[in-house]
Amino acid sequence: MKSILKGATEDQEQPSTIEEIQAASELISVGYTQDAYAAVKAYGVQEVHLVVAEVKQAIKAGRNGAKPIYNPGGFTAARLKERIGLAKVKAELFEQGIVSPGEPEIDVEGVAADTVALFEAYRRETASRIWDAFDDTAKRSFIASLESRLDRFQADLIKQSKLSGKSLERLRDAKLLDDYNDRHLGLHDFIEHEGLLANDPTEVKLKIIDVVHKSLS
Repeated sequence: MKSILKGATEDQEQPSTIEEIQAASELISVGYTQDAYAAVKAYGVQEVHLVVAEVKQAIKAGRNGAKPIYNPGGFTAARLKERIGLAKVKAELFEQGIVSPGEPEIDVEGVAADTVALFEAYRRETASRIWDAFDDTAKRSFIASLESRLDRFQADLIKQSKLSGKSLERLRDAKLLDDYNDRHLGLHDFIEHEGLLANDPTEVKLKIIDVVHKSLS
């Protein structure tokens, strides 16, 4: 049987109500590329509506002059990940009399991994825009200058044309971002601009950022 929603497969868990179908469709509409059906089941219709509304607002703000959301789908996934299992865990702990209703611990490692992925995607896109603005002469000059700025092994690989494709792009992008650091956001500014971790307690936010720093170093 063919799914109602685009991108679904028969083995995916299907929404069982109109509200769930609409929520899954909303996730897909903002670029969510993971299993939208499973997300609705895991987070609940209300949480999905709240996150999608937040993402749409951020996209609209970007179109009206604010800096854009560079990866709406990834941003959506990160925001949902911050809420993973909160309602379920809260209810279970409350029923057992362990804690009063409140926010259980957040998946620090998972949120940090999503934050790293978003930040790296943003840096790649920024470096690509800087590179595309160069004319052919500037591009040749920049690549030639890489040899004097790399270690001997890497420089030799460039001379021998053994370092190319993605490997060369990664080196190029790193140096471009170093040279034009006024054209892109650092980690902390990126997190603030994208609204990541905005709903997390300060202590939790600091833990997540610490993990992100370690992953990027």
